[in-house]
Formats: sequence, structure tokens, C-alpha cells
Amino acid sequence: MPSTKTPRLTNFESRITNMFSPNAPKIVNPDGTTSSHKMAWGTVDNFAIAYPTIIQLADGTLKELDQKAAAEYALRTGEYKKFANAKDAEAYANGGYKPKQ
Repeated sequence: MPSTKTPRLTNFESRITNMFSPNAPKIVNPDGTTSSHKMAWGTVDNFAIAYPTIIQLADGTLKELDQKAAAEYALRTGEYKKFANAKDAEAYANGGYKPKQ
């Protein structure tokens, strides 16, 4: 069961602050574009979470996980953000995490 305490700033949240930097780590998508973040959301134990499907490995590189593996990783490591409801988690996962440019 995930912790109900307010989590520390997660890795994916700290990476958001420099996601538009040319030096930020990125993965290459099948269409040739690049991504530093992709998110998903779900409900766990009566609360909603958003979590990354692109994770940062210990060597600094990024790896994309399928949604099931990403959810398992998020719950195991605390790499998720809690929301009061599914609507807010979905909005965050669908781009609400992106800073205004």
C-alpha cells in the first residue's frame, strides 16, 4: 500500500523543472520526436495517482516502461503524485504537469 504521507519531491517532478533544456535527458519516440516525460494515472486504495511511464535509471538515462510496469515501479519506489480524485490525476497525467513555456 502506498504511503498516505505527502511524498518528497519525486525524481520525475524534479526533472520537470528542466524538461525543456537542450541538455535534459530524452528518449526518441518511434515517430522521431523526443520525450523526457510521459505519464499515466490510476487509482490505488481509494485515492488517485499520476506516475511516470518514462523513468530515470541510476546512470541518468531514461527508460520507457509499459503502463503496468510503470505502475508497479511507481508504487515500489514512491515515484507518483497523489490526487484527491481521478479527474485531477488524469488532467495532470495528460499534460497538466508541464510548465508553461
